[in-house]
Amino acid sequence: MSDRIDHGILDQQWGVRGQSDAEQLRKTLDDALLAEELGYDSYLLGEHHLAKPAEAFSSRIPWPELVVSHLAALTDSLRIGTGVKVLSLDAAWRTAEMMLTLDLVTGGRALFGLGAGGDEPEIFRDAAVGADARRWLFRDRLGELLELLRSDGRSAFSRELSPVGDAASLVSRILVAARDDETIALAAREQLGFVMGQAEPAATSLQYADRYRAHGGTGEVRLVRIVHVAATDALALESVTPAYRLYSSYFLGLRYYQEAVARLYPTPMPVDLADGLDRMCFVVGGPERVARRLAEEGRASGASRIDILVDIPGLSTAQRHESLRLFAREVAPALRPALERIP
Repeated sequence: MSDRIDHGILDQQWGVRGQSDAEQLRKTLDDALLAEELGYDSYLLGEHHLAKPAEAFSSRIPWPELVVSHLAALTDSLRIGTGVKVLSLDAAWRTAEMMLTLDLVTGGRALFGLGAGGDEPEIFRDAAVGADARRWLFRDRLGELLELLRSDGRSAFSRELSPVGDAASLVSRILVAARDDETIALAAREQLGFVMGQAEPAATSLQYADRYRAHGGTGEVRLVRIVHVAATDALALESVTPAYRLYSSYFLGLRYYQEAVARLYPTPMPVDLADGLDRMCFVVGGPERVARRLAEEGRASGASRIDILVDIPGLSTAQRHESLRLFAREVAPALRPALERIP
């Protein structure tokens, strides 16, 4: 096994039209096993509901915890977890039981990315519809969850479960995904980790990172970037362009993306390919270019750590795996000194 590198992978578990769920899941397992072989630190799995197989691509896995549990049996050192679990869909005690169980199954390797979810009335129904209501419910559930976990990992609902280490160790592996000030303040106050998604440009991410630290947060601040590495800049651009077209055909129309870039660009839609890649926060090129761009992104966003998303819909397995190998072998060592200088 290679030496560990201080970068993880986010897998949103996207499957393209015509790809079976079994094929999509096999792709996730293969990528995670390669990540461990190459020395990546962690592998986080997205949670998505109401998949739409008729779309050009969609996320397929609604219960990432089940995949995490399966991966625990296939790996030895890779930290694996959710990126992110929609906390508001379950009672806090159920989430506490899930976390304690995964902690045991993984031998203390589990990470727990938690978020409030999107505006999906079919999912939330009588719970919380609308951003403010979802965020309030998230904060309420998170407070309950922390109280349960800090009671030595025990509660009236899980008397026989306790963490592999101590409760503080388990809580330290929570990563909060948030954009509103109240939730960022809660994450900082509770000294939880903080994660910024693949959509926000660096200038927007910096606002979140600054708020987190201004509220007293001292935990890890993670930034996710879509990354594709090939032997040369030209080869990387050539291979990623069809995948970018497929990806942007859906995501450029989402309010999430439009809000993320609205204040930074003079036109609502990209004017050319380079502009589109920039708006979608794609980092594409040979190893030297990718290392340089990610160092710039780290400085501009205030992140202390960068995780990568390499499974872009439409890329082949060979292209994904070559990107993972080049990143581990050439990009990560060049990037380390730049990130170590970020608070």
